[in-house]
Amino acid sequence: MKILQVNKFLYRRAGAESYMLDLAELLVSHGHEVTLWGTSESPAGYTLHATRYQVFQDLLVSESHFDRREGLIKDVGKVARMIWSREAAGKLEKLVKRWRPDVVHLHNIYHHLSPSIIAVCRRHKIPVVQTLHDFKLICPNYKLFTKHDVCERCFVYQYWNAVSNRCLQGSVTASTAAVAEMWIHRALGIYEKGVAHFLTPSRFLRDLLIKWGKDEKKITHIPLFTFLEMSSRGAASLSSGDVAIPLEHGIASADRDRPRNDSAGNYILFAGRITEEKGIWLLLEIARAFPKIQFKVAGTGPELESVKLKVKGEKLLNREMLGFQEKAQMQKLISSARLILVPSVWYENYPLAVLEAQAAGKAVLASNSGGIPEMIENWQTGFLARRGKAADFIDKIKEIYSDEALLDRVGKAAREAAFTRNDPERHYQEILKIYEKVLDNR
Repeated sequence: MKILQVNKFLYRRAGAESYMLDLAELLVSHGHEVTLWGTSESPAGYTLHATRYQVFQDLLVSESHFDRREGLIKDVGKVARMIWSREAAGKLEKLVKRWRPDVVHLHNIYHHLSPSIIAVCRRHKIPVVQTLHDFKLICPNYKLFTKHDVCERCFVYQYWNAVSNRCLQGSVTASTAAVAEMWIHRALGIYEKGVAHFLTPSRFLRDLLIKWGKDEKKITHIPLFTFLEMSSRGAASLSSGDVAIPLEHGIASADRDRPRNDSAGNYILFAGRITEEKGIWLLLEIARAFPKIQFKVAGTGPELESVKLKVKGEKLLNREMLGFQEKAQMQKLISSARLILVPSVWYENYPLAVLEAQAAGKAVLASNSGGIPEMIENWQTGFLARRGKAADFIDKIKEIYSDEALLDRVGKAAREAAFTRNDPERHYQEILKIYEKVLDNR
């Protein structure tokens, strides 16, 4: 089968990009042909190692910066592009004619690519599947989070609330543009008519979409998966890099039996985007209560510089800002940590920060919000604290941090649960069923 994987960014920027790249490897390992397509944007010095799947560099869409003002003419052009991108539609048209995919699998396409590309697929009668990594189908700012808290003010489709609350960049102009985008796409029914099936990593998101009026027959919940590295005893599994070595499918028993939480560590790790909704400011508050425990923060994002200034200005010596980490280095940080902290203050969908820690046999302390409780059975495969409540996180850390036996037992149970729930082979079979279903129904 020829499968086109589409996302606005083609590098490991956040969870959606990591999942798309790993899914491409998984599909290729099962004999499918895969092409990636999106924008040309990438970090300085980054090279996509597309040795097992294709990228047509000449057909990538030009990058555009929606997070900053660039003058009236450019800003008006960006608004037009986010509603309907002629460039994206034109380049996808050329790609479809050149490569002729059987299925198009969308991830995050909003703003940079726009749903104009869905119209191209409909015209060529190519079925479209979309994995929903956030709440963009129902929320103008895609987060269901504004004014420092979760938000469903727009329920159902009352998007004008996003303007009055300045939900995009704190700006009336940006919020109005996002609301116009939502209304136009809804009026056209572009997602409803053009996407054959939606996939949600969490049951939480599926239930939320149905509550907002989406067709439950077109939504399937499939948990994300995680690759496991090579076993020290020689058994093979897939790697988690851009290039995998699929010596056998599924999860090897030797790798499954190998103890993973073999380093108690002496620090607590936060790994993810440095944003308000991910709980970065809550983390600083929590860390203040434990001056003798090192808190390491790995990742980048729009709040990074503000956090650095606060850490430096207030001499918060037990907070170490590590910045962006390559995949291998991030795995080392996870495996050497005592505890993984996920203090999100929004509705998390299905965070890879939890999944990757569990696959490494690490105990996670996370917010009891969104899809996280589907991943963590409290005190069995991890620990849950009340969303946004620093005192609850502090009490949990006081109770568990010094109990290495407890952390080891919970970490091993979490890893065992991840083997069952997030097995690559199981995920592949579920995805394949959806592809075959939409092909049969086209």
